[in-house]
Amino acid sequence: MRNRTVCTVALVGLLAAPGVRGSAQGMGAVGKRPMTFEDMQRMKRVSDPQISPSGKWVMFSVTDVSLEKNTKTNHLWVVPLAGGKEVQVTSGSGESNGRFSPDGRSVSWTADDQIALAVWDEAAGTVGAGKALTQVSTGADGAVWAPNSKRLLFVSSVYPECSDKGTWAEEDACDKAKDEAAAASPVKAQVWDHLLYRHWNAYTGEKRSHVLVVSATDGSQVRDLTPQSAVGDAETPTFSLGGPIGYAWAPGSEEIAYVTNLDTVKAASTNNDVFTLLLDDPGAKARKISTSLGSDDGPAYSPDGRYIAFGRRLGMGMSRISFG
Repeated sequence: MRNRTVCTVALVGLLAAPGVRGSAQGMGAVGKRPMTFEDMQRMKRVSDPQISPSGKWVMFSVTDVSLEKNTKTNHLWVVPLAGGKEVQVTSGSGESNGRFSPDGRSVSWTADDQIALAVWDEAAGTVGAGKALTQVSTGADGAVWAPNSKRLLFVSSVYPECSDKGTWAEEDACDKAKDEAAAASPVKAQVWDHLLYRHWNAYTGEKRSHVLVVSATDGSQVRDLTPQSAVGDAETPTFSLGGPIGYAWAPGSEEIAYVTNLDTVKAASTNNDVFTLLLDDPGAKARKISTSLGSDDGPAYSPDGRYIAFGRRLGMGMSRISFG
């Protein structure tokens, strides 16, 4: 196998709103002063740069903080990769996770807990009006385009016991009914008899993250790829504090890889494993390709589809790249 070099593209610097730039210039005229908390919150936070398939544009997320409303709102911006004026291209209630389709014709993002699509104008570097692609009662996020631009993977937190229904319509109706029953119940107390009921300040609840797929044409053909019959009570992908996402497309768009932990006692295990699944074979079963007892995650296919690279944690603070 040939040696490979990993390159990282970073958007460096701080994008300030025109008003902030003006304020900074004005400050120099009246004298310096210490930066305040309010000054810091007026600065826009830049993250998640994505290069267009043509290599001409960079799309990125910008977070605006409002102290008056106590809110943080993301919008998508675009700037020429060769340099030039950055332009805000979305202006709804909040848009994040902007992604170009591989064929360069569309852009997806997350808005109002659903996946939205819009036409991408390559010449102008702008996007059209976004339209919701998904209508998932439990929400949708983390869209990843198939290399052929025909489908997208995404994640949703669903009730595991609903995920083995015969069709997606039945699964989604089951999830919706459970959510409505929980909202209508006057009893809000929860009783837990096992660990991993909370991650930091967020309770896990009865739902689990699952990987789903949807047609990019019209939002049809939604399918839960990691139902309870395949992953049991496991989060798929597993809980992460950042870094590579736990699911990926094969170059031919016919297969995916995902990360989950099938050990019985999750609180005593970091044994995350990488699985692959053929999508267009109705009888296909997920196949485990990692073998270590540590955490294997962040799968990525080689461009020729012959290899899958993934991170392998050897111990506390130690990791390496493995190939399956």
